Amino acid sequence: MTSNQEQPGLITKQPIVTIMPTPSTLNIDTNQSSTIASSNTQQTRRNSGLEGPLLNAKTLTLHWHANSLPVYSVDFQPNRKGKRSARLATGGGDNNVRIWKLVYDDDNEEGNRKNKNTQENQTCNTSGKAGGAMGLTKKLADIKTVEYLSTLAKHTQAVNCVRFDPSGELLASASDDGTIMIWALSEKIIKDFGAEDTEEVKESWYLKKACRSSSSSEIYDISWSPDSKYICCGSMDNIVRVYNVSNGLVIKQIAEHNHYVQGVTWDPRNEFICSQSADRSVHIYKITTSSSFTTTSP
Repeated sequence: MTSNQEQPGLITKQPIVTIMPTPSTLNIDTNQSSTIASSNTQQTRRNSGLEGPLLNAKTLTLHWHANSLPVYSVDFQPNRKGKRSARLATGGGDNNVRIWKLVYDDDNEEGNRKNKNTQENQTCNTSGKAGGAMGLTKKLADIKTVEYLSTLAKHTQAVNCVRFDPSGELLASASDDGTIMIWALSEKIIKDFGAEDTEEVKESWYLKKACRSSSSSEIYDISWSPDSKYICCGSMDNIVRVYNVSNGLVIKQIAEHNHYVQGVTWDPRNEFICSQSADRSVHIYKITTSSSFTTTSP
């Protein structure tokens, strides 16, 4: 059996803020709500002083996961170079993670040239009635379709959460089997047992590291640290855990909730961790760093 020594000083023992629900803290006037336009309508925001659609939307009908099982999580792959996202990851009730390619409507030489000219041809509306707060309008590309790339088939139970790290180079998946798996893109296509035929698989992701806890409790949610060195998770055993991604070991456990931990998030400035629970509370923890710590595995 492996035991882990927690890193001292990484996270405060007690939450610095605990948020509990109180009645009548938020009032929503449904008569003053704004509307979002669909692809078939041109509804407008009536209360903002702007005209024109706020958002156009369309449905892409795909067979996301096997046997029409639910899709529990989805995440765009970030791109630090400022380019648009290239991939989409989904996790579902078939125990699999699937990777999809986003195909934009200008993904060809002629389309790219036309879109570039359109984006450079920005217009200014001096009346202030259209084009946003600054009076500018810009043509953005639409996602035309989504193409299947690969299946990551290591989990043994439903995948509840998938999250790309901030760099977009790693993908984490969390499952009812109690594991967090860290994936990286392979330079060549690898044929895994139980996966689709190689002809259908366009790329392969290999398992870089698996993070497991002693309880093997179902994991609801995960969140990366901004530097991609750590990942935290919320589980059905009421505990928030923080893992070192490089070795897959637990460096901190926070057992302050009285019910399932259903959501976690890591502050982009790397100062706080926040957790939400079925006990109707939200905890915020201060992060401090310590250079003098070791993790041991007897």
